[in-house]
Amino acid sequence: MAPGQVDIRFDGQVVLVSGAGRGIGRAHARLLADRGAHVVVNDLDRDVATEVAQEIQDAGGQATAAAGDVVDDASAIIGNALDVGGRLDALVNNAGVAWDQPFTPSSAVAEVERVLRIHTLGTVALTAAAWDALAVTNGRIVNTTSGAVTGLRNSTAYAAAKGAILGFTRSLALEAADVGIRVNAIMPMARTRMYELAGGIAGSDEDHWMQQFFPAEAIAPTVVFLASDAVSFNGQVIETSGWTTAHVELAVTPYLAAGTPEEARESLSSPGGGLTVVAGLAEMLAAKMVVS
Repeated sequence: MAPGQVDIRFDGQVVLVSGAGRGIGRAHARLLADRGAHVVVNDLDRDVATEVAQEIQDAGGQATAAAGDVVDDASAIIGNALDVGGRLDALVNNAGVAWDQPFTPSSAVAEVERVLRIHTLGTVALTAAAWDALAVTNGRIVNTTSGAVTGLRNSTAYAAAKGAILGFTRSLALEAADVGIRVNAIMPMARTRMYELAGGIAGSDEDHWMQQFFPAEAIAPTVVFLASDAVSFNGQVIETSGWTTAHVELAVTPYLAAGTPEEARESLSSPGGGLTVVAGLAEMLAAKMVVS
């Protein structure tokens, strides 16, 4: 910690984490409680929400379970959070579902609707329900997008939902600034239960490697900072995995002539007109391991 800086704390604050019964959400909730927050633990599964809240209480922290569907029960979930202390200081939109399916024309619309409902509409619904309360406390919203937005095989529905959250975050941040709310998003990668649901093989060499270098707990420090009143920026997307973190930026190549279709072909097919891959996945992961 740099000289003059103080620890990030949430004493007297209330933070809601959706999808906090397992994996990344559970890790968020536990670290937030360690830092003094009263954590409202949401999950569709009442038993796991209650279990995580009890774990936090047993460790000396403060937590309340608030089971419910993040779309249908959004208002009730936020109401439960406000019942805790009459305030809400941060909302972590983490609830989601893994979806690893190839694009299938006969079922594509239904698949996208299902995944969008949980990821995107859940994020929107809780944000809408929490908006007024967060404006009172100059609160923070942390959304969850994914690296799948840049392209991932067998993930069209998932990537569509996460891409929508990315756009929602950046656009909402512009309006949130008017009422004192800061909105950012994470782009996490970790070994969770969703790893298996998305096709990962438990017990494999890859699985052991993921558990060692990319545990769910490695995401929580970045989320805790983004949920705190120490965060000064707004509308940012933050990649976080393996105890590392980085800003994600959208980039545009230099503009080239496109007065005719043939000119566009030449400009976009030339070395200077196409996208340049700065680092491949292997290089990126190798860099993370060095940092770790």
